[in-house]
Amino acid sequence: MALLAGGIAVEAFTQDIFDDTARKVLGTTLLVLGGILAASAAFRWLRVEAAMRQKRSLPIPLWVPLIALVCALAAVTVLVAIWVTNGF
Repeated sequence: MALLAGGIAVEAFTQDIFDDTARKVLGTTLLVLGGILAASAAFRWLRVEAAMRQKRSLPIPLWVPLIALVCALAAVTVLVAIWVTNGF
C-alpha cells in the first residue's frame, strides 16, 4: 500500500519539483509496482500455504528483489530531482 500511496503523493504534491512527464512516469511506475506487488502477494500466499500443507520448503519471493531495486531507483531519482531543483 505504501507504493500506491507514494504514486498518488508524487502525482498530487510534486508539481514544483517535476515537470508533468516526469511526475506521471514516476507516479505511474509506483502505482504499477504497487499493483504487481499486491497481485504477486496473493499468489505467493497460495504457494506458501500449499507448501506448508505438503511439508515442503517455502518458495522464494520472485518479485521482491525487482521491486526493491525499482523503489531504490525511484528514491534516487526523487532525491536528484530535489537537489537539482532546490540546490544542494
